[in-house]
Amino acid sequence: MDYHDKTKNELIKQIEYMTQRMTELETKHKKAEEAVSKAYLYLEKGLSNAPDGVFLIDKQGIFIYVNPTFLKMIGYEEKDVVGKTIQEIVPKIVPPGSAKIIQERAKKRLETNEPIIGAEVELLNKKGGTRLVTYSASEIRDEQGDVIGEVVFLRDITECKRVEEVLRESEKKYRTLYESNLDGIIFTDTDGNIMDANDSLSNMLGFTKAEIRQLSYQALTPPEWTESDQAQVEQISVQGYIKSQEKEYFRKDGTRVPIELSAWAIKNEIGKSIGIWGIVRDITERKQMEEELILKDLVFESSVAANSTADINGDINHCNLAFLKIWGYDKKEEVLGRPIADFFMNKEETEPILQSVNTTGQWQGEFLAKKKDGSTFISRGYATVVKNETGKMIGYQSANLDITDQIQAEEELKKTLEDLKCSNNELEQFAYVASHDLQEPLRMVASYTQLLEQRYKDKLDNDAKDFINFAVDGANRMQRLINDLLIYSRLSTRNEPLKITDCHSALGQALANLNKVLQESHALVTNDDLPSIWADETQFVLLFQNLIANAIKFKDDGRPRIHISTEEKDSEWVFSIRDNGLGIEPEFKDRIFIIFQRLHSRDKYPGTGIGLAICKKIVERHGGKIWFDSVPGKGSTFLFTIPKKGEIS
Repeated sequence: MDYHDKTKNELIKQIEYMTQRMTELETKHKKAEEAVSKAYLYLEKGLSNAPDGVFLIDKQGIFIYVNPTFLKMIGYEEKDVVGKTIQEIVPKIVPPGSAKIIQERAKKRLETNEPIIGAEVELLNKKGGTRLVTYSASEIRDEQGDVIGEVVFLRDITECKRVEEVLRESEKKYRTLYESNLDGIIFTDTDGNIMDANDSLSNMLGFTKAEIRQLSYQALTPPEWTESDQAQVEQISVQGYIKSQEKEYFRKDGTRVPIELSAWAIKNEIGKSIGIWGIVRDITERKQMEEELILKDLVFESSVAANSTADINGDINHCNLAFLKIWGYDKKEEVLGRPIADFFMNKEETEPILQSVNTTGQWQGEFLAKKKDGSTFISRGYATVVKNETGKMIGYQSANLDITDQIQAEEELKKTLEDLKCSNNELEQFAYVASHDLQEPLRMVASYTQLLEQRYKDKLDNDAKDFINFAVDGANRMQRLINDLLIYSRLSTRNEPLKITDCHSALGQALANLNKVLQESHALVTNDDLPSIWADETQFVLLFQNLIANAIKFKDDGRPRIHISTEEKDSEWVFSIRDNGLGIEPEFKDRIFIIFQRLHSRDKYPGTGIGLAICKKIVERHGGKIWFDSVPGKGSTFLFTIPKKGEIS
């Protein structure tokens, strides 16, 4: 084979090889194209069904692909977008504010080569609506790393934002309700540690919110409630809640507050319990009201009065045991539901009584009541309207007493008073007779006895003269006694109305009446400033006169010194008359103001024994009291009170 043939054969082999390689490459390329085509088909189908909007732009900013979701967002067709530039499309689908955000993010991406992720922008719809979307974009590079385009994803978050706003508003409302709720609200974990509490609970227990979050509900609970609490926690774990459990919580200061607790389990998404929340209500006021109701019911039931209540129709719906006893019934069932009129002897009397209660809100008076056995008694009743919290009338309440015996006693007392009045009239008539008819014979006895002494004094021996003196002295003492008794009896029957009385004037009249006695005894009477009081001036003169005369009578060997003073109290004046006389032994304190009681013999200290009894009666008539302080041998102080404004007793 020559050179040329050899070269030709080599060339043929080379061509065959090249042809084979070309065939292999063509087959491989064809498979690659099919793979790329298939991948592109998958990518296109995937993007077409994607829930997010997607579009592709080349490096000149021309839209080369848009998926259906994006087109739906903006309301345009594919032909309106593909092939158009960013500058043509963006002003149609993005408002100025959002366009500015996109421009700022794009500028930052160019500077940092980082993709844009999650920028919130508004998207305009061709029909005029707007949607809120998150805008994410990244560059597309070739194998050499050169930028050949950009892919953009748009996620519609309009509904999410609406839900977020609803949740935010809901959270705001919840927080407002949580913090403004008048009841306490508490959250604990499964171990009982307090995670949160509102202001109402903090204020109720006296803790700050920071302090209460450091506690557990066990720390707030008194020991005797521990077992009950454990049972409640178990109940919550089983049925998910407890309602209206009464217990107590400790306040910060250690005192207790009664509460009503309702609690519910807090569960996560899979139903696992992660804590407990509860509503805590302070029931202090309710407990007090319950105790008051118990007390009122106890008073109602235990009262000696016949207590009952009736509805607005006048039918009895409650009564106590005293009601049964007074009306003669055995059981409440015999009374309840019956009209009030059934318990009156004359049923027609109930109508004006109910009218009075309905008009004025109350009634009181007497009526003839009928017992179960038909017998009667006189009842003194008191009835009022019962209203609820809103002021609406809901019934009546009444209290009654059997006053039959009282009425009989009053009738007997009235008769006794009439008899006494007649007796007093007779006594007054006797006093008049005594002051005139009895004193005249006494004057005659004294006068004729003295005439016997004058005419026959030379013929009478000493015994006869003594007898005459005894007779005259006895007549004079009898006359003084009658006069004092008249004064004592007239203190109640003949007196003047109380009026403003100047005590200086009354004292001056008393001293004028005692002028002779004062001169004979050389007595010194002094006084402080005295008030004007509400008194019977004539009797007050007599009061001063008797007390001063008494002090002069029972003097020691020295000069009588008497001082009168007063002390003002809240509602009365306290008068004191102090002397330097003999004084009074303590054992005589209960006798000294009793009529006819004498502490000394008549020979040494003459008198009738009525003076201090008169003083006591005058003071008591003015609404005061009288007593004395004394030290034997050093004098006495008589004290009495006079109300600042009194009435005749």
